[in-house]
Amino acid sequence: MRTSSISYVLFLTVSLTAFTTVLLNVNSNIAIAQISSMSKGKTLSENSISQVNVLFVNPSIGNDTNTNGSESAPLKTITQALQIAQDNTIIRLAKGTYSAETGEKFPLIIKSGIVIQGDISTQGKDIIIQGGGEYLSRFYGSKNVAIVATDNAKITGVTVTNSNLRGYGMWIESNQPVVEANTFTGSTQDGIAVTGTAAPQIQNNYFYSNGANGITISGTSQAQIQQNTFQDTGFGINIAQDASPQIIGNKISHNRTGVVVQASSSPVLRNNSIFNNKEDGLVVIAKAIPDLGNSSSPGGNQFSFNGRYDINAQAATQQVSAYGNNLASNRIAGKVDVTAAAAPVKAAISPIPRTTPTLLKPLLPRENTPTSSTDEEQQLNYVEVQPDTIEFTAPQANIPSSLPVLESAPTGESALLPVPPAKIPVSNNGNTTMPAPRVPQNRPQKQATRTQTGLRYRVIVEAESTRQQELVKFIASDAFRTSRGGKQVMQAGIFSDRNKANNLVRQFKNNGLKAEIIRE
Repeated sequence: MRTSSISYVLFLTVSLTAFTTVLLNVNSNIAIAQISSMSKGKTLSENSISQVNVLFVNPSIGNDTNTNGSESAPLKTITQALQIAQDNTIIRLAKGTYSAETGEKFPLIIKSGIVIQGDISTQGKDIIIQGGGEYLSRFYGSKNVAIVATDNAKITGVTVTNSNLRGYGMWIESNQPVVEANTFTGSTQDGIAVTGTAAPQIQNNYFYSNGANGITISGTSQAQIQQNTFQDTGFGINIAQDASPQIIGNKISHNRTGVVVQASSSPVLRNNSIFNNKEDGLVVIAKAIPDLGNSSSPGGNQFSFNGRYDINAQAATQQVSAYGNNLASNRIAGKVDVTAAAAPVKAAISPIPRTTPTLLKPLLPRENTPTSSTDEEQQLNYVEVQPDTIEFTAPQANIPSSLPVLESAPTGESALLPVPPAKIPVSNNGNTTMPAPRVPQNRPQKQATRTQTGLRYRVIVEAESTRQQELVKFIASDAFRTSRGGKQVMQAGIFSDRNKANNLVRQFKNNGLKAEIIRE
């Protein structure tokens, strides 16, 4: 009996101990779970601020003052979203136009880790960012820009347009932003400008009807330009300075010139379709060495139906390697090797003296002021490029590409260059006309202004060799040969604005041509 009682007590003690242990373990597990849950809850709460960083913007129904940027209470402007966005934030844009009229303040500077997301499926057809403002580039000073993409920003699914004077859609000069599935149209200068050491990924975008270039790549940029479409602009892709981008799988058509490779640039072009451009498919100038294919890596580029040449290397100083492309031999001009056995290598030659872009000190915002009329002073937005670089500026209007046939002017120092009776090439790209000016009569000369007197500034260039004439025609497509003082020259344009004439003369001189202005 006593033994049984002792056994029962021992059993009860062990049971209670086991129960207590289990209970403690359960409570311990519950506590740990609660701590873990609370910890996770805290993390999720923090993530709801920093990771669930989706800010919604709607220019029609949004509000920047009393909303939090949620889907049901969107912000009104991208500007406000950028101000409050933390790292790793997606800014989702509703359909509509984002402009100064809706409260945007340009340029929109997209910081590192920020994603601007519109409608990728339509390349931003109904999501339009329209406008531009002063941006102080580290390399080029003041530029008028809609969007500045910095560091590792990403812009997708929007349409970007900047109709301001010499307006750029997007400016990139640092690190590796991603620009994908957008539309760049209606900017008076470039859809995108890439410079400095930037190495952006620019893919699956649609560039059309920009004033000067679809995209310009300069500096030492190693941009990746893939599977984009470039149409209806001056130069589809303009590559300058020491840039070495990868140009892969793009469609480039219906531009004045498809691709321009100049200065000391060395791009690689593979599997592009370059067709139906008004003048040339691809132009090579100065010391540029594009890689259009070699025996170990055929180019795979398709050239067809370009107005003059598929590849025009008449102004190039070095041989161009173009192995493994689809092009006709009679559509090639200049030193082009279509049977190259090795990749092109830059020759070890001394560079010609040139002006290196310098970092500029920040400038205070300023009002627009008239440009000085002196030859030495550059216009406010003039890009300080290397002397062997051609900068194509935006046309002012569209005109038919043909010009009337002109007779040679009479010889003699007093003879004027021939002038078409109605239409005259006015700009450096041949897309502007002006009527013959009317000189006011019966007015005292001392009271007449420059416009009233109908002053014109005619730009003529000495170009004796075929290479020089090709270069003149490339810079000013409507230039034509004539004579002055018994010497064969080319008339490149006629301007009512002395500053525009000065800029054109500067481009000719930068490319080793002798040009002058004849004032009438």
